[in-house]
Amino acid sequence: MSSPRPVVWYYDRTMSLLFIGRSTNMPAAPWTAEIAATKVKWFDARPAADAFWARQIMEKAPKHNKQIRYHPPVHGSYPCPKCGNQKERQHAPYCRACTREYTRQRYLKKLAAPA
Repeated sequence: MSSPRPVVWYYDRTMSLLFIGRSTNMPAAPWTAEIAATKVKWFDARPAADAFWARQIMEKAPKHNKQIRYHPPVHGSYPCPKCGNQKERQHAPYCRACTREYTRQRYLKKLAAPA
């Protein structure tokens, strides 16, 4: 069993969100002097904590979280841009059904094209 994982919000003295982290260790950055308050939420497993962390960054847009480099490995959590169903892999362009339909349409178009 994995150990509990935190998601930590760091605020300045006006309670503006500065950073959202995945460790209770203080970030090593020049802006840490601005930190006036923190809030911690604990999770039982790392995948749940990482998924929550990524969603919070996208929703809250903290001042010092510039980009998300970690994509949580949650099976079926990536929406297909065509139909909105869940893709099986993050980097697949479409879900399986849309990929099949695209391939089928391409094949039919190729058959219909004059030689």
